[in-house]
Amino acid sequence: MDFVVNEWLPEYLRPTASAEKREKAVTFLKIFIMKPKDRIVVREPSEFLRKIHRFRKEFDYDNESRMLYKNFIKAILENSEKCLQIPDSDSLPLPIELQEKISKGNFSSDTYLFEAALHSDSKAIVTTDERLQKHLADTVGFQVILLDDFLAGYV
Repeated sequence: MDFVVNEWLPEYLRPTASAEKREKAVTFLKIFIMKPKDRIVVREPSEFLRKIHRFRKEFDYDNESRMLYKNFIKAILENSEKCLQIPDSDSLPLPIELQEKISKGNFSSDTYLFEAALHSDSKAIVTTDERLQKHLADTVGFQVILLDDFLAGYV
């Protein structure tokens, strides 16, 4: 299954993240790595990628975070079997109705998530943003799933 994750993942790997958040991120990554057919879809460039690379450098002082970011980059981002990166040149236009709904809810910064999801088989976005999930829950053709709900069924 292909799906999109937003910035909760790099945020939850930070050394300043709560133990609960870090555990969720690590649990997600352990399960994800073991599922050979699962892939993360990301837009290139995107805030997700910027945070991964920025935090990798910023938190280099913390051994655990350094290893988590480094392993994520090597095992997932640089592995075409685990990550599909969509460059600007391959980006597809979003349906007009979705563009309007994103704009109306003041979610323009999340447009890249939907652009990436267009390239996924599930059209699923895994997020911790409850406001985003509620506003776009009924969007035809896309699934906006809260992380806790996703993890509950991701085994």
